[in-house]
Amino acid sequence: MKRWMIAGLFVLMAVSVAHGRGGRGGSSGVQFASGTITSSSNSGWIRASCAPNWANYRLVPANLATDETLDVDIDFGYDSVGAGASSGGLISFAQVSSTNVAEKIEAPNPLPQYYQVSWVVAGSTPSMDFVIYFVTVGC
Repeated sequence: MKRWMIAGLFVLMAVSVAHGRGGRGGSSGVQFASGTITSSSNSGWIRASCAPNWANYRLVPANLATDETLDVDIDFGYDSVGAGASSGGLISFAQVSSTNVAEKIEAPNPLPQYYQVSWVVAGSTPSMDFVIYFVTVGC
C-alpha cells in the first residue's frame, strides 16, 4: 500500500513539474522493476521510449531485512551496448537499508535514450526488490 501511495504522489508531482517547465510534454511511471533479487547484477541496456530533456527518478525498495543493504545506479548510453556511457551521466542513489528507504534524484539533461540499472546487494541472506519511478519532460 505504501508503494502505491508514493507512486500516486510522484505522478501528481509529475503533472505539476511538467506544467512548471513550460508544459513541453512528458511522461511518468515505472522506469524499472527488479522483481526479487538475491545477488548483485544489472538489467542490461534498455531502450527508453524517448530521450528526455529533463528527468527525475525515485528509488523505492521493498522487503529489506534489517541486515541488508542495496546500492542502485542508473547509467545512460547512446546505443544498445552502452556507447558513450561515461559521458552520458550516472545516477547513484544513496545506499538503501531497512531504515533509509527512498530517494529522489534529478538527472542531468538531456539524457541519452538507453539506460542500464545496476545493483549491489549485501546481507546474510539478501532477498529484496525495488522499483524506480520516473518523471520526464520534453520527450
